Amino acid sequence: MSFDVKNTAPLGGPSLYLRSMRYALLLIVPLFLLSCAQRVLVPVGNGIKADPKTYTALYEDGNVEVVVKANAWKGYPSDLSSYVVPLYVEVVNKSDREVWIDFKDMLLTDERGNQYNALSPKDAAEIAKRGGRVGVSFGLSYGTPWWGLGWWAPAYTGDEGSDVVKYALIPGRIEPGSKLRGFVYFQPLPDEVEGVTFKLTYWIEGRPVSVKFPYKVVKDGKGSSSNGSKEDRAENSL
Repeated sequence: MSFDVKNTAPLGGPSLYLRSMRYALLLIVPLFLLSCAQRVLVPVGNGIKADPKTYTALYEDGNVEVVVKANAWKGYPSDLSSYVVPLYVEVVNKSDREVWIDFKDMLLTDERGNQYNALSPKDAAEIAKRGGRVGVSFGLSYGTPWWGLGWWAPAYTGDEGSDVVKYALIPGRIEPGSKLRGFVYFQPLPDEVEGVTFKLTYWIEGRPVSVKFPYKVVKDGKGSSSNGSKEDRAENSL
C-alpha cells in the first residue's frame, strides 16, 4: 500500500503543509497497524486437555500422543500468521507398531461447516513470499526539486519462505518410539469466523483414529485466559 503526495503546498507555506501531513500520518499509521492485527487460536478443551495460556492442547492414549500448539511460530517471517494459520503439531508413537499420518488427514473446520485443508509447505512458503512484498510508503513534496518527509518500510528483504519449509511437519510413517513434529499451515480464516476445530487422523495397523481439537478465534491472544467454566478448566487443564 502506498501513499504519495506530490502536489503544491496549501496556503500557509511548507511549514503548515508539513505539520498537516505529520498529523495525517499519526492518524493513518495506527489505523494501518490496527488493520493488520493478528488473530490466534485458543484451545477450549471439550474432552481434550488444554492450557489456554500457552495455546497448547494435548491428546494421549495407550498408543499415540498428539500435542497441538497455536501461536507458536518463532521463525521468519515473524508475522507469518498474517498470511497463513500455522499450527505446531507433534505426534509421538508410544506403541510397538507403525503409525502413519498424511496431509489429507489434517484439516480445520469452522462453526459454519467450512473446511480448510492443510497447505503443502511449498504453497505456504509462496504465500509468505507474496505477503512479504507488501510494504508501506509515505512521501510528500513541495515544488521542484523534491523535498520533505518520506518513509519506506518493506515488510521483508530476505527469503520469506525459508523457515516456513524448514520448520514444516512432513507427514509419513512414524516408527515405534519415534515422533514427527513441525508446523502445519492453513489458509487464513475469514474475519467472521469465531471458532474452529483442528482434526487429525492417524493410522495404526490400517485402522484410522481421529482426534479433534476445538479452538476459539481471538485477536492478539486476548481472552486466552478463559477456557469455559471453572469446572471445565479444572477437568481439561494440562
